[in-house]
Amino acid sequence: MFYSGASVFVFLIFVGCIHLSMCDYDCLCYYNTEKPVFSKADVNIAPIGYMYEFDCKAMIAELKDGGWATVAFEHQVFLTRY
Repeated sequence: MFYSGASVFVFLIFVGCIHLSMCDYDCLCYYNTEKPVFSKADVNIAPIGYMYEFDCKAMIAELKDGGWATVAFEHQVFLTRY
């Protein structure tokens, strides 16, 4: 069966869009004023930054002890309480 170049191109774009729409990841969202982000799992050190109202960050992993999660923050991996 012969397919035109345009129909193959449209099919590939369609498949590509479906594939891209299935690339979801876990995120940690914050809806209050500000949430500190730390370089290690210790609230007694100075935070390196904050998550602000309606801010969502990619969650890398949840730590089983203490309610900490690693999040992608400014192109690095840091910790925050959840």
